[in-house]
Amino acid sequence: MSVPVKSIPLSLVADSTRGGYAGLESSKLLFHRMTPKMEGFFDRTDQERIRKVCAAGMRLVFESDTRIIRARFHFGKAARQIFTVDVIVDGIIHTVDAAPCLQGEEVTLWQAVADNHKPRHFEIWLSAYAETSMSEFSIEENASLVPSILSRPRWIAIGDSITQGMSASSPARTWVATLSRNLKLDVTNLGVGGAIMEADLADYISGESCDFLTIAFGTNDHTRPCALVDYQKAYSDFISRLSLAEGCSPRILIVGPPVRCDNPKNSIDLEVVDYQRAVKEVCDQIPGVTYVDGFSLVPAEQRYFPEGDVLHPNDLGMETFAKNIAPFFE
Repeated sequence: MSVPVKSIPLSLVADSTRGGYAGLESSKLLFHRMTPKMEGFFDRTDQERIRKVCAAGMRLVFESDTRIIRARFHFGKAARQIFTVDVIVDGIIHTVDAAPCLQGEEVTLWQAVADNHKPRHFEIWLSAYAETSMSEFSIEENASLVPSILSRPRWIAIGDSITQGMSASSPARTWVATLSRNLKLDVTNLGVGGAIMEADLADYISGESCDFLTIAFGTNDHTRPCALVDYQKAYSDFISRLSLAEGCSPRILIVGPPVRCDNPKNSIDLEVVDYQRAVKEVCDQIPGVTYVDGFSLVPAEQRYFPEGDVLHPNDLGMETFAKNIAPFFE
């Protein structure tokens, strides 16, 4: 579709940002899903430094009557070489693949969304696997754009790579994104690949306000490995140190580690199910905390995982995960 376009002020794009914030740096909008305080926590290894800057769960949400959009993206550090962006128009997903692009290069993405003018609801989900910035955002010349005013329950999702979204093929297909779209939740995804349960993390989310809080660790605690008594203590101390905003009383869901297809024992002769039982024991002792059996979320069948990956759900696995955990939010 060849139509004249106009640039939208980046300040207006920033006002449309959800799941974090966008700051203007060197004439570009850089998207941050974490507060500077939390970014400081995940600053101990190169792996953490890469994963914390990925734009997982971040999206632009607005109303517009444009028939086409154009965005100029720059992808920096990347956890995986997957540079997909999902443009959702009135609930219909259009996945745009920025590959083949070289990390560090700018790439212009075009997406025709309709053949007629009428107001539509847009959500543009940014890369779950890469640091993302934007230097230009354009719509049709005679169209308008208004940031959506959301009045939705807020959900903070804390966890490891499965919460971050690996191995979904695009950002709107992670279990966190799928569930937030299905239940109309305003989500902030704080999942970090490779993360373990650490009590100190509670101090870095202090003062936050939310209606739902999910905490999902255990896969990497099993792999490292972490002794069960230390794993349980970290969870107990995390909950006891958790100090959210005054008047905030969220539903807290602790999600046990999900199943692995290969179900291996670690170097201290423990299986993932041992960590599942350990976290359930913690939940049973803490009033107001709901335990979610991670093994009930995705079946231990290879069709729910990418070929060669026994740990991270594929799109079908993510969809199934979201469907099975949804009743705990209702």
